[in-house]
Amino acid sequence: ESRGYTLSVRNKKGQPIDLTVLDQVPVSADESVDVKLDVPDGISHEEKTGMLTWKLNLAPGTERKASFGYTVKSPKNRRVLLE
Repeated sequence: ESRGYTLSVRNKKGQPIDLTVLDQVPVSADESVDVKLDVPDGISHEEKTGMLTWKLNLAPGTERKASFGYTVKSPKNRRVLLE
């Protein structure tokens, strides 16, 4: 199973803003289930918790986007719920 997401942020204010965006990806507690991440540079990943952190300084009127994804591989007899 694979999942992909795009994060998009826009500064509609007339002044620059500092912004921290947090998200989370799955972490496997079972060695037979493998989670592979595709995280771009600029987004930090904490392996134990699966937390993603994206720190930005947005100028007025600007928009930034970042895409990330993950793939989960598990044995065929094992059902994995990705939500």
